[in-house]
Amino acid sequence: MLDIVGFGVNAIDQVIQLYRIPTADAKVVCPPEKYELYPGGVMGNTLTGLARLGLKTGFIGKIGDDNFGSLLQQYSREDGIDMSACTVEAGTHSPWTWIVVDKEGERTITFFQMCSIRLPSNIYAAVRITYPLRVYCIWKAQR
Repeated sequence: MLDIVGFGVNAIDQVIQLYRIPTADAKVVCPPEKYELYPGGVMGNTLTGLARLGLKTGFIGKIGDDNFGSLLQQYSREDGIDMSACTVEAGTHSPWTWIVVDKEGERTITFFQMCSIRLPSNIYAAVRITYPLRVYCIWKAQR
C-alpha cells in the first residue's frame, strides 16, 4: 500500500551553468561539463523527496515515449516511486525544462509541457478506488 500518490508534472530538468544569465540577443557558450540532466518537475521532486524519507509514493500523470520518458521511469524506479498508473503517451515528448543558473545561483526556468498533463475528470474517484490513501498531492500547472 502506498502512503502518498501525486498528480502533476514529472519532467527532465536540463541544467545549464553559465557565468551569467543571457540577455536578449546574447550568445553564450556552454561548456559540455556545465550541462546536466536531472529528474525534476514539481511533483517528481516532491515524490522523490518523500520516497527518500521512507514513504511509499506513486505518480499519476503522463510522460512521452521518448528518451526523457525512459529516463523518468528509470529515475523513479531507482527512488522506489510506483509508476504503474503513469500513462506513456505515444508519439509525444515528455515534459522538460531549461534551467539556466548563473555563478551567483540565480536562475531562469523555461518549462516545455510537450505531452498533455490533463487528467480525466473522473481521475479522483478512480484513484480513491485503486489507491485507498490518506494523502493525495496535486499540482496544477499555471499558465
